[in-house]
Formats: sequence, structure tokens, C-alpha cells
Amino acid sequence: MSSDVCIPGAYRGSEEVTAVGWALKRIRSGKPRYTGAYRDDGGRLRSAGTFDSAREAIDAARRQEMKVGDGTWIDPAAGRITFAEYALEVWLPSRHLEVSTRAGYLSNLRTHLLRTHDPGEEQPSIVQGWVSHAVELGLSPRSIAKYHTMLHSVFARAVRDRMLAFNPCAATELPKVVLTKTRILTPAEFELLLAEIPDRFHVLVLTAIETGLR
Repeated sequence: MSSDVCIPGAYRGSEEVTAVGWALKRIRSGKPRYTGAYRDDGGRLRSAGTFDSAREAIDAARRQEMKVGDGTWIDPAAGRITFAEYALEVWLPSRHLEVSTRAGYLSNLRTHLLRTHDPGEEQPSIVQGWVSHAVELGLSPRSIAKYHTMLHSVFARAVRDRMLAFNPCAATELPKVVLTKTRILTPAEFELLLAEIPDRFHVLVLTAIETGLR
């Protein structure tokens, strides 16, 4: 036998004050229990936990609604979804990609990024450890930067979805990408090269050079 009673407001001693959240009183086996209730940023009803007193329940609900208000609220479901599930079932489907690009993203995720960590457990140190491990495996700095950009995008979406409070990729130390300098032919070398090219291709080669094509 049970019943639910909504108790609005918050209490300090015997005085009722203006606050957020409310408590649901449930009577089970003759004993009252109180569940703190609040709404998330999408308007969905959420539980802040069940307590022995209405004051505890309302205080817990108030704390959660304050987090909703200041943008620090995290979806409790974050701890029940793995990185692989989130990346493959939420992030990737949300991307508007060509078929070949999507296949490339999927391959990169499966080869380099999918792990068993939950999004809520990801910390900057874990991401930094992944970078260090990739360096040890001989992955090039350019490739590491590419995969890190993808990882950053996954976590950025998780932050927007309230799965994370911050992006753990925001301050990662990446290996430096050394740019290879392109050697430019001297005028004399260019003349020698042009002399070896059939006359019918001269206009094509000169157009390519003048327009910066490679």
C-alpha cells in the first residue's frame, strides 16, 4: 500500500521559504519516504534521490535545479553509457557526412579511439595518456592531431548533451607537427625543366605555376 503526495517549497525549521524543487511523499508499509524532484534543462522530471525527511529531499532537488540554472548539471545517465556507445549511437549519427567520409570516421573510431570508459569517467589525464601511448606506438604527430580532433568533437557533443561538465580534450599536450619546407626551383632550374617538357604542355604547366596549382 503506497501513496504519493507532492510537497512544494523548501523548509528551514518551521518557516517555509521560496526555493526550487519539491518532494514527493510516499507511504510504503506505513513509513513515509520523500523523493526530491526537479526538472532538467529539457523540462524532463528528474529524481534527486529519496530521503527520510521532506527537507532533505527538497534541499537535494534545489541543489540539482541550481546546477541546471548555472549550466553545471550533468545527466545521471552519463555513467550508464560507454564511450563506444555514445560515439557510435549518438555522435556519429548526428554528423552530416558523405558515405565515404562516414566510413572513414567509423574506421578511425574503431581503430584508434573506441574504449570501454564511460563518458563521465573521462579525464584530461586519460586523454593525455592516450596521446602518449599513440606516440609510443609510432603514430605520426599529424595523425595524432587528426584523431584528437575527432575525440574533441565527440566530447564537445557530450558536453552539450550534459553528459560531461567539461571537454577533457581542451588542454591536451599534442606532439608538435613539423612542417616540411617545400623547395622552390631557381629560375635556371625551371628553364631546364621547361625545356624537357613537350611544347604542347607548356601552356598547361605555366598556367599551373601562375595559379599556384601543384
